[in-house]
Amino acid sequence: MLEKFVNAIRYHLLKDIESTDDATQKLFEAILAGEPDTIKAAIAAGSNTQLLDEHGIITPLGKAILTMVFESSNAQIIEKILQGNVQETSQIDRDRLTTRSERSQNDRPSSDLTKEYQIGDHSLIFPIDHPLDIYQSTCYRYDLALGYIAQAVFQKYPDSCAIDIGANVGDTAALIQKYQSIPTLCIEGNPKFIKYLQHNAAIVGNIEVEKCFVGRDGLIVNFDNVNTQRGTASIVNAIDVNGCSASPLKSLDTILNEHQRLQNYKLLKIDTDGFDFSIIMSSLDIISKLKPVLYFEYDISFAVTAKTDALNAIAGLVDCGYKKFIIYDNYGNYLLSLSHQESEKFIDLNAYLSSNRYHSGKIAVYYLDICAFPEEDVDLFDQIIKIEIDRSSP
Repeated sequence: MLEKFVNAIRYHLLKDIESTDDATQKLFEAILAGEPDTIKAAIAAGSNTQLLDEHGIITPLGKAILTMVFESSNAQIIEKILQGNVQETSQIDRDRLTTRSERSQNDRPSSDLTKEYQIGDHSLIFPIDHPLDIYQSTCYRYDLALGYIAQAVFQKYPDSCAIDIGANVGDTAALIQKYQSIPTLCIEGNPKFIKYLQHNAAIVGNIEVEKCFVGRDGLIVNFDNVNTQRGTASIVNAIDVNGCSASPLKSLDTILNEHQRLQNYKLLKIDTDGFDFSIIMSSLDIISKLKPVLYFEYDISFAVTAKTDALNAIAGLVDCGYKKFIIYDNYGNYLLSLSHQESEKFIDLNAYLSSNRYHSGKIAVYYLDICAFPEEDVDLFDQIIKIEIDRSSP
């Protein structure tokens, strides 16, 4: 019961974070991550530090403090935060917030506070601020559809492989392995996630890790401009030739040539926070050749050209022979299906997402997830649609 209570607090706190200003966001995230220096700086910058509002209702900051109390049972650091005396919160405090099991296993990512989360038979290590467990505790279908999609794909193609672009900490690879033991290539360029991905890949097994961002060969990612927050990272505004910390992108074709052991990919997942359309467009040749079932994030909020980019990506897939599309909302709920002859309906979906985000007053759906099926796998589309219709019954 206590765990559900804490999860509920964290979930609503994350929702509060999404609707507040940047300075207060940093304060909340620093508290959840146990970063005293950042907490001190956020308070000094004028962030609201009231725990109750004028009506006596707990504030988002209050929820953050309450979450820390329950999760760490450390009253000393809470007291120092409330007093604004956070300069005294030393490494000892951070150590006290870390469980004995975390400190005793040197192979775990150790520079940040971590938590464990079970996916299938595997207990994975996540950054403390990663929200997947929170979302799935309240949104019961969040990031789960790909599991039974993968199962259907690999029952038809048992000797094939999966590609996971934007692999994050390896949670999708673990979900795939829960349903079907299939070799998976996990591609991730964000250094914050790579150490968790490598650790979790060793736990799950049957995984190769490629440490890079995906795009056109020759483009550069400036790490200084990568937007990393709450378990996700976007490079939409980080494509640059300057910066003190930069790394070249690799095309999907180049990456696959470097992983010759894994061939015959029949499932491709892309989740890169707004860069999905660019990856699809730069990978159409290899997508047309492999014809994988393609599962990707459809988010038009990251760039002013996103609506056009999204439609171009769908048109590119249709030209490559993709005939059927299943659309999910960002909570994992089945929304509708479209054929390639109805691809103009994506204009309507763009209008819905835009209206929802900018004109509704409160966002109900942030983005969509799309599963695209080539002509030779329309039978898999029919199979998944039947599952979704059956699941919709009370």
